[in-house]
Amino acid sequence: MGLTMLTGHGPDTDAAAEVKLTRRELEVLALASTGNTTAKIAESLSLSPATVKSHFENIRLKLGVTDRTAAVAYAIRSGLIG
Repeated sequence: MGLTMLTGHGPDTDAAAEVKLTRRELEVLALASTGNTTAKIAESLSLSPATVKSHFENIRLKLGVTDRTAAVAYAIRSGLIG
């Protein structure tokens, strides 16, 4: 999956429709997409950094990607976030 992310060939929108992220997970992704750090995301959402990290782990598993950057790229390409 990582190579797919690097080559610019991402998931189609049908695959994106199958992904079930929570509202909070989408908020975390949206904030990450603008370059916010874990600490800044935590502060913005009134969460602990550990909770934000937990959200990223859940997002990573649900999207089937290897890291935070790949998760943000997937979410943007598939229209999960703007």
